[in-house]
Amino acid sequence: MPALCRFDMYPLFNNVGFPSTSIHAIGRVNASRNDETISIVHKAQTLYKAERADLQKMWSETSFRMQSIRDDSIAADEEFALISDKSHTGLFYDLNFIPSPPLNFASRPKVAILREQGVNGHVELAWSFTAARFNAVDVHMSDILSRDVSLSDFRGLAACGGFSYGDVLGAGKGWANSTLLNNTTHREFSEFFANEATFALGICNGCQFLSHLREIIPGAENWPEFKSNRSERFEGRVSLVEIVDSEVSRSSAFLSDMVGSRLPVAVAMARDELRSPVSPGKRRWSRADLSQFASSTRRETQPRCIPSTRTVVPQG
Repeated sequence: MPALCRFDMYPLFNNVGFPSTSIHAIGRVNASRNDETISIVHKAQTLYKAERADLQKMWSETSFRMQSIRDDSIAADEEFALISDKSHTGLFYDLNFIPSPPLNFASRPKVAILREQGVNGHVELAWSFTAARFNAVDVHMSDILSRDVSLSDFRGLAACGGFSYGDVLGAGKGWANSTLLNNTTHREFSEFFANEATFALGICNGCQFLSHLREIIPGAENWPEFKSNRSERFEGRVSLVEIVDSEVSRSSAFLSDMVGSRLPVAVAMARDELRSPVSPGKRRWSRADLSQFASSTRRETQPRCIPSTRTVVPQG
């Protein structure tokens, strides 16, 4: 059985000046994957022995009881029962593609990193687009309302997540209404979505925001509407997501190379409710790859105002 601390690793420690005489193998993994027994043995005498599931239940019991009160008790029971289910694989990576740097563009396409009151994560999102050879520009909704910025100057739009409008339930809808009920923003977004050469991405509250703009997004008539779970709130979870093979994913600018892959992502779960049977053929490639997860609800969080100054994110 392989040791947790392998002897062939000793030279690695010696190379940095750490004496190998101070390194000791204190445990070994079980040869059988189905053997989840944890034992402490000293001089051939078993001092302690227990099953992994029993120990994990002891560790998780407090969180389980809190979840039963805070969230839906049935959902909490279902999750707690998975601890003893040996067939449950848990979270894992299964990628059928090799992440590689993007091709060099002749020029960097401009993408608007769109945010509203209280949104965060925009700096990280801008960094990601910059690393992918885009020219990321910070755009606040007030910039569009004041006509200082026009979406016609951009090839892409990325609506950020975070605590927009205090992250109350339905924050994305409030953000969408600020767009739909104003003539300037209504025209800007309608013309942007009508352009076949543009793309849009919504994350977290930004996903809710885009889902409520379906009336001005061609092909979005059948997008789902996000509802609260059985606990009557959005719940932050880490979930295993599979990119299924479909017309939508194959033609998606974001997902086409990831079809068939499974990977864990940190999401906030919401119940998605279809307005009518989905017809993938009606969805345009640049709109169809929005994540079907909503932002977590933190009712106690207060709105955090961010200055509306327009800044260009440094490149490189």
